[in-house]
Amino acid sequence: MKLDLDVIKEILESIEKDCDGISRNKINITDRSLLDEKKKAYHFRILIEGEIIDGEIRDVSSFDGREEWIFYKGLTMQGHQTLESMRNDTLWNKLKDIVLQAGVGGLKQIPSLAIKLLISGIVK
Repeated sequence: MKLDLDVIKEILESIEKDCDGISRNKINITDRSLLDEKKKAYHFRILIEGEIIDGEIRDVSSFDGREEWIFYKGLTMQGHQTLESMRNDTLWNKLKDIVLQAGVGGLKQIPSLAIKLLISGIVK
């Protein structure tokens, strides 16, 4: 599946709005028949593995078999910095081009890239 940075921004904004950082939230991702759910689960996994979201993905046994769940508490410090960098639309559009060229590894670089773009005057 292709990396969709707008889905990532949407997930981060949703977590920031809904999470208190203490309670664990959960999403059942066992049934990914809908494309939107499949895409969201894929991006959640990337954000958790990249330590942008404080969470984990677990297989849980149930009466119906095995289910896969995402458990998360909120954004990490890296997650907050990443979301802050996404809030300025002009900056975000420039960052998206750079990150898409760099691939998944570029996600962790968003805050430092934002600072470099602002300091260089490329984005105001």
